Amino acid sequence: MIMLDIVIAIICIIVSLLLAIYISYSKNLKIIASIDHEKIKAENKNKIAYIFSICLVIGTIFIAMGYIINDFNFYLSMLMILIGFVILAMFYVIFFKFNK
Repeated sequence: MIMLDIVIAIICIIVSLLLAIYISYSKNLKIIASIDHEKIKAENKNKIAYIFSICLVIGTIFIAMGYIINDFNFYLSMLMILIGFVILAMFYVIFFKFNK
């Protein structure tokens, strides 16, 4: 069962990395949920795309690590998953500060 967990985690990280690379190069902010991409200032598009890419990859790595170590240490696993979601939510806090 642990081999399947590792494969699922690696697939999630690869998909997240590919999506982050696409967003950082294309600056296509329509993919990001819950933001109005038409109201973003032109000078902030690059910053927002890069910050989202970084938060997405780091958050996914923490969530995948928590998923993998779930069988060995449940509390550390939940802590890693919580840290991952906090990092993902931190993007929206930074986004709203840029968009003021």
